[in-house]
Amino acid sequence: MPLPVVAAVLSGAPGALDDVRAEHEAELVRRRSALAALERVMVEGLPATPVRVVAEPARSVAVVREVAAGAADVSRATSAAVARVLREVPPTGPPELIGLFPVELDDAFEVRVALVVGRGSSERHPSGRNASGWEASGWDASGWDAELLPGGEFACATHVGPYDQIPLTVHALLAWCAERGHPLRGPIREVYVSDPATTEPDRLVTHLMIPLEERP
Repeated sequence: MPLPVVAAVLSGAPGALDDVRAEHEAELVRRRSALAALERVMVEGLPATPVRVVAEPARSVAVVREVAAGAADVSRATSAAVARVLREVPPTGPPELIGLFPVELDDAFEVRVALVVGRGSSERHPSGRNASGWEASGWDASGWDAELLPGGEFACATHVGPYDQIPLTVHALLAWCAERGHPLRGPIREVYVSDPATTEPDRLVTHLMIPLEERP
């Protein structure tokens, strides 16, 4: 237990152990997730993940950002970003959400979640707002950014299962790119196809994509 926490407990400060408990619970969740992934590999072996090349259009998106304090914090940061973007830019239909992550997960890194609001960029202002939608919507843009998510060719693999086991499929996708001489550049995209509120974790569908460029 950190010395500042010990001092706070001895002083009788209310809630001094709450943060410690939360950290231990988060670590326990992470370890259980890692154990579940390991057990899956032991039973099924490493997944033989089919990878295909797909062409993606450019998309106009509303983006929010969260900082993850390491790989174990990705789930919290992503969930927080999803909640924020849906609150800041309420969708008129089923939301099309895309997570954007760096290839290398450092001690602290930025997680971005994009809500698709249109395809193409013909109606965008130089400011980044969409002339027919962004300003006219009356949305408060203080908590998000309007961006154009580039299109192009991507290596794509489909993950079916819990979100916390996505790294297994990501590793297979990165290996496919490396074996074929494609530079590993991000961001890695996670396209969330299923609604986790109505879909069992083992049936969640996520398309994972990494941008491709010509081999050197």
